[in-house]
Amino acid sequence: RFFPAQKSFGPIDAHSLRRYRIFRRLGFFGIDPQTRAGAAKFLRVSRELLADSENMLWLTPEGTFRDERARPVTFERGLGHLAAIVPPTKFLPVAIEYDFWNEKRPEALVAFGKPVTNENPTDADLLTQRFARALERTQDVLASAAQRREPAEWETLWRGHVGTSPLYDLWRRAVSVVRGERFSAGHEET
Repeated sequence: RFFPAQKSFGPIDAHSLRRYRIFRRLGFFGIDPQTRAGAAKFLRVSRELLADSENMLWLTPEGTFRDERARPVTFERGLGHLAAIVPPTKFLPVAIEYDFWNEKRPEALVAFGKPVTNENPTDADLLTQRFARALERTQDVLASAAQRREPAEWETLWRGHVGTSPLYDLWRRAVSVVRGERFSAGHEET
């Protein structure tokens, strides 16, 4: 929806990629994040991919999945090193939360931050810190909006199923019919 002309790629632990081969078809490439050879491969492949303006690289520069509320946000140094060697590029911070609001399944909330460029690249560590602060700001904006729970602040891209369970919802529907009320499977009127 947001980047229809882009081809997506991303690094993944080589061991995981061997285990879940389908990710190759989705544009993932394997690296060993704990070795110098893995870091070199990340930089080489990423640089080659970003040489084509149709390609987009998705990164989790923290090196692992972690709680979005953990502060400060810290990134592995590879992002700064990549930013220092590629031509001027836009880096877009993306924050994602899965919050339970009113249904049994979570809401997937996404916020895009302001793009950060690597024009006039300086020290790779300073670039890494700059990108980490940009993601942290984006996460903070998303967390505040998630806590407010104001539907008007969100653009819904996809609606999942609502309700508790098929059997319980059948019973709730029957009660609604007996009472002459309109049945809604969701916990809130829409």
